Amino acid sequence: MKLTLQRRQVRVPEGRIGHVLVLPWFIDPERGPVRCDAAPLLAEWLSASLSRAAGNVHGVELRAVPGAGEIGAGPSAAGVMSSVSWVGRDGGVGGFALVTHRDDGVASAAATAAMRRWTELLRSRRLLVTDMPALCRGGRRAVRMVDGMAREATRPDGGRLFVVGRPVTGAPWPTAWRQAGVVCVDDLDAVPDGAPVVFPAHGVPPSIRAEAARRPLRVIDGTCPLVTAVQADAAAYAARGDHVVVIGDRSHASLPVLTACAGPAAEVVHGVADVPAAVARTQDAVSFVIDPGMAVEDALPIVTALRDHVPQLAGHHFDVLCDAASDRAQTIASVSSGSELTFVLAADERDPDAQVALRSAATRPPAGFPAVRVVTRLADLEAEPLAGATAIGLVVTQSAPAGLREQVVAALAGLGPLTCRRRTVDTTPLPVRAAGPIEDAPAGDRGTGGTVAERPDSLV
Repeated sequence: MKLTLQRRQVRVPEGRIGHVLVLPWFIDPERGPVRCDAAPLLAEWLSASLSRAAGNVHGVELRAVPGAGEIGAGPSAAGVMSSVSWVGRDGGVGGFALVTHRDDGVASAAATAAMRRWTELLRSRRLLVTDMPALCRGGRRAVRMVDGMAREATRPDGGRLFVVGRPVTGAPWPTAWRQAGVVCVDDLDAVPDGAPVVFPAHGVPPSIRAEAARRPLRVIDGTCPLVTAVQADAAAYAARGDHVVVIGDRSHASLPVLTACAGPAAEVVHGVADVPAAVARTQDAVSFVIDPGMAVEDALPIVTALRDHVPQLAGHHFDVLCDAASDRAQTIASVSSGSELTFVLAADERDPDAQVALRSAATRPPAGFPAVRVVTRLADLEAEPLAGATAIGLVVTQSAPAGLREQVVAALAGLGPLTCRRRTVDTTPLPVRAAGPIEDAPAGDRGTGGTVAERPDSLV
């Protein structure tokens, strides 16, 4: 790219005092049409720069100027177009260009500084993007249920569909749901008899489930099958008199529901440090359940700590553990570890999804490049962090504003040749085949006075 980099300044008919035009494309006299994918980002940066320098007297406008750069504008033309362009591997031409009035000193100085600063950012880059679904399988299943019921509920008689629970902030489907007449509620008080009501993927407390069974409601149970299994285990352990330890993540919606299923004496544990206190206050048998929303790698050390304190610890089979949180965390950590600079796209830095992503991204930063930044809008992409980064990671959270990922990718593509790759970690079941029956053992291993040789389980 550096070998083809070309700077040019030509006169153009456009140009107004008090304004800087940022061009989404222009015509280079030698190279022809030039795409300016970084133009929206450059406009944001230039607007902020002019606001600081000139008290917001000058305006910045992102607008195409037909014919800008074509040969024909004479020296008397009022506008000056400053441009930078390069030729990509595929022969396409990229760059950016600004137009100012020749007599506007403030705008000209700002344009010169912007061109110099953003030209310094030009380089070939590799972008690694997290490729993971916004929701786990259970969540996607529940959303499909609501979508299907919403279409059915949109009837001439004004029928409404009720969903217990609140959707995630920034998720795209709530807007469509509201337009279709979907009403999100925290309990069943506002749900009229006979109305359809959907239980969310994380389930509902036993009290709401019991009330729904008593009333003439049309219940569509969207509870994730794994959540249902864990909640049933918790209820069964509580019913037989066990002291139930609930292992879970504070931020996950299913934790309060699971705790309610485990009974009033349930003890919630968030980390290994909570274990001694959780088991010190009981003489009963102890059982554990793991909230499906917790990363497996975070949960299993807690189980080990519980076993150290309670050798006769009981609990559910690990087949009911959900790998979605682990896969998400490992995907983010992998992208971050392969990047010098990682952008986390989210609605807000305080958003729980953004906080989880930040923790995961910070677990394995590459040596010398611990930079992880939250991006809520295109203007958050600043020049300074980009200046030294060749490998960039992009983490898209569930709350990321619609279209932000595409804007960021386009802007980075406008700052030099961009190689874009997706990465995901996907944990899938691997069946375990038990060792063969005793009849299959060698004859020498089946004597009445001997022992059958142990054979390790084989994985298929």
